[in-house]
Amino acid sequence: MYKLIRKIPPTLALFLACIYTTFAGTTPPIDNSLDFKSLFKEAGAFMEEGSYINAIAAYNQLAELDRGNSNIYYKLGRCHLESGIETELAVHYLKRAIKNVSKSYNPTSPAEHHVPLTAYFDLGRAYHLINKFDKAILYYEKCALLLSRKHELQPEIVRHMGMCSFGKIQIVNKLHVEIKNLPNGINSEYNEFGPVLSGDESILIFSSQRRDAKGNDNDNESKYNEDIYISYAEGNSWSAPKSISQSINTENAEVATSLSPDGQELFLYLDQDGIGNLFHSYFLGDDWSKPSKLGGEVNGESWDAQSAISSDGQILYFVSDRKGGFGGKDIYRCKRLPNGDWARAVNLGSSINTRYDEVTPFIHPNGRILFFSSNGHQTIGGLDIFFTEIDDEGRYGPPINVGYPINSTADDSYYSLNSEGKTGYFSSVTNSGLGASDIYEAEFYDYDEIALTVLRGVIASNDGENLASGVEILVMDNADTVKTPDLYRPNSKTGKYLIMLVPGKDYRIQYRLHGTVMHTEFIFIPEESAYQEIEKSIDLRPIKLEKKD
Repeated sequence: MYKLIRKIPPTLALFLACIYTTFAGTTPPIDNSLDFKSLFKEAGAFMEEGSYINAIAAYNQLAELDRGNSNIYYKLGRCHLESGIETELAVHYLKRAIKNVSKSYNPTSPAEHHVPLTAYFDLGRAYHLINKFDKAILYYEKCALLLSRKHELQPEIVRHMGMCSFGKIQIVNKLHVEIKNLPNGINSEYNEFGPVLSGDESILIFSSQRRDAKGNDNDNESKYNEDIYISYAEGNSWSAPKSISQSINTENAEVATSLSPDGQELFLYLDQDGIGNLFHSYFLGDDWSKPSKLGGEVNGESWDAQSAISSDGQILYFVSDRKGGFGGKDIYRCKRLPNGDWARAVNLGSSINTRYDEVTPFIHPNGRILFFSSNGHQTIGGLDIFFTEIDDEGRYGPPINVGYPINSTADDSYYSLNSEGKTGYFSSVTNSGLGASDIYEAEFYDYDEIALTVLRGVIASNDGENLASGVEILVMDNADTVKTPDLYRPNSKTGKYLIMLVPGKDYRIQYRLHGTVMHTEFIFIPEESAYQEIEKSIDLRPIKLEKKD
């Protein structure tokens, strides 16, 4: 079995698409002509729709009009808490608010000056988000004592207290890892999330709600849609990102969800007039094809989004809230049929899915480690990233929390691990980023390499003739005469190809040109092999025989 091993001393061994709300970096203007009652109503509407930066501006103005109003402080605290904008301010306002709690609270009344008993729970959450776990537990306990034993919030209070206790343990056992905010314009004051990379880490594709996204109204920053952007490796950094393609980005929302290791098949979520489904697009030499909707049981009348494709392109993991699941959002899998369609969708089962949300799956190129985010398993807070190992029979092991500081008390998701197993990429909503959600790179110092072979090269072509467009690469396991060979194609313009080979197999690799076998490679990879990269550039140019006079 392939292990993701963290080297720790024996004594220490013990749910856009996640959708992120957009927060702009500037405070919007508020109509100063509104009276208190009208402004209170407008602020409540902003808060209800998740436009927290607008709501904060409105409530700040209300606080100036009625100084000392505990309910306004409570609303401000809630806005900072739910948005993740300056969480320390959530603590500041909620501490002032709880001085005036009441059992009879009217949230919609402009005349209300009290706050609900549940404000203690909100203050606990605010302390929770800034890693002050003991104080968080204190206010969770106070809230539990004030509420009736049958109150619907009681189970959540117990659950959040468990998160705090778990968080304290995780911080003590923190990973030996260096986390960096991705540079050169990858992150901005807006939301960036969902990093997907090619198998050789030469291509980074991500999603963003930034100002220049196609179809955005510059006068309504809280309603920016997502577009997909692409960047290329440049030494130890990344090139300035650009819109991936006019064929993909439209006036609606587009979110990248997964990428084949060779960087030629992109899976994405498209929101078409409020109906979201999974699509895929192919890189055809110079540009991406227009996305086509996935067939079979992948898409339905439910919310179907976020995906992970196996390195051989034959298994797709995706997220859905369809009926028949365990609750919230669940992870499913489908096999690709010989005709390119998708077979029956299978729920991963109760060992992975819970009554809460399991989202943003990623399957490592070795096919044995599945990452995902969940707020239903044991977390530090919000969505945490987990991994499970898949055995030879396709069974999933118990989910394991990847640990702190990859996981934080905020939402952490869209995790992917490079082929070698030493570098991870993920999205997180923290106060340390440039925007509400940023993309981070994590370099691990105490993880073993993952046994995997990366086979790559270039298919040579004649001058002025593009042979790569007619080339097929068939990968076969000599010990398995039943399985259909895995089919790969090089880039039709550059001739580059990339294939992932797992250990313990004796491979026969055929390079075909227009159906004719032109070259065969035999590669045996022992079970106990290490991570390695093999360069195989193949010359398929026909030999021209000169006629003798």
